[in-house]
Amino acid sequence: MKFMQKNSSCRNKKSGSCDMLHRLLNLLKNEYIFSLFTKGLMVLIGLAESALLARYLGADLRGTLSYIYSISATVYLIATFGMYTAYPFMRKNSNEEPQKIINTFMTHMTVIFLFYAVVLIIPAVLLFDKERILAIILIMIPVMGYDKIVSFIFMIESPNKTNRFTLISNIIQTLYLAVILLFFRKSLLAGVFYYILGCFIKTAYFSYKLKMKVQLECFKLKTLIGYIKFGFFPMAALLLTTLNYRLDVIMLKQFDFITYTQIGVYSIGLGLSEKALLVPDAVKEVLLSKLAKGKGEEEEEVARVMRVCFLASIGTALCIQILGKFVLDILYGSEYAGAEIVTYISVWGTTVMVFFKMVSQYNVIQHKQHLNVIFLTAAILLNLAANMLLIPEMGINGAALATDIGYLVSALIFLIYFSKTANIKMHKLILIQSDDVKILKSMLSSDSVSDNGKISE
Repeated sequence: MKFMQKNSSCRNKKSGSCDMLHRLLNLLKNEYIFSLFTKGLMVLIGLAESALLARYLGADLRGTLSYIYSISATVYLIATFGMYTAYPFMRKNSNEEPQKIINTFMTHMTVIFLFYAVVLIIPAVLLFDKERILAIILIMIPVMGYDKIVSFIFMIESPNKTNRFTLISNIIQTLYLAVILLFFRKSLLAGVFYYILGCFIKTAYFSYKLKMKVQLECFKLKTLIGYIKFGFFPMAALLLTTLNYRLDVIMLKQFDFITYTQIGVYSIGLGLSEKALLVPDAVKEVLLSKLAKGKGEEEEEVARVMRVCFLASIGTALCIQILGKFVLDILYGSEYAGAEIVTYISVWGTTVMVFFKMVSQYNVIQHKQHLNVIFLTAAILLNLAANMLLIPEMGINGAALATDIGYLVSALIFLIYFSKTANIKMHKLILIQSDDVKILKSMLSSDSVSDNGKISE
């Protein structure tokens, strides 16, 4: 009898464990939750990557690499003409088979980037000895641009798989940094290859999984010109978005009294503050995927995501404010002293970018990219003026404050616009509602997530 009771107790424990595992697996089927889970892991890995890269390069070379990355990330958006942002709109409105859309679209993208590779890499090789920084930028532009396109298309098609493999790619990059830190002398080229390695890994895998076929017979100049025309406003919006994030680093380089070492310190502090966007960054691609594939109720979905993400960003910012100095001291060391002040200033401006991120995605799907351009132009001009005024007075801390001002203005413009367009009151875009709590409870219940990753009604 005792044996049977003991055996029954074991079965109950196993049953409880299985039930918990079942709930966890069901929860991870939800694309938002899975993206948040993987992005959380990527943030931890990203901190390790950032620390290893910073310690390997030192503040001076780290600042140089930050400048190179900022320029490359800005220029490749111009090189793409924003064409890839047309894909969600095409995916939503085309009656063709998804695979045919992918093949046609990627054929045109591949042709134009092969052209860029030839045009840019040849002069880069010739300039390498005399103008090394310029040569590196010329090499990184086509590599980063093509990676962005393939990653974006695959994210629309398979958000979970994209996040899963991006995590794997980050782990490989971290191992690479650990190896060069232990066994090699510091080198700017080794730091550059850290970025290129990640681009190559993701491009190869995503291209394979998309089953894309480059069919030259499908290439038509008229179609390419149509993509370019369609992509003008998305390109301008993305360019302004990138400037909104990178303008401070580019501006710092223009002042003679700011050194690459100071830029390195600034980039570390700003990088830590951007971790407040963990949740928004985790869900914005999933939101875009859902908006591209869904029909109706887009405004309610955007509003709900903004409310939850803003609260999560505030919570993350508080954690960064409390633990920031400790994390910076442990991970980066005394060479990056001063980065904590940049973090404390910029982290609160970062939190409000939730509203810009989500509404801009909504505008892309609604084919209203021109509004993103108009709104961001106003924010960029203010950001530029603030940088010019504050950097001479406050140095890198002035750049952080100017960034806060630019972020706040950008967020307010997008928030007010969406509130009026969607006819949703402002407080319902910012504050958590009772329905949000009910949905969260539903997601945490054992049978709330269906096989396709959606919450059951």
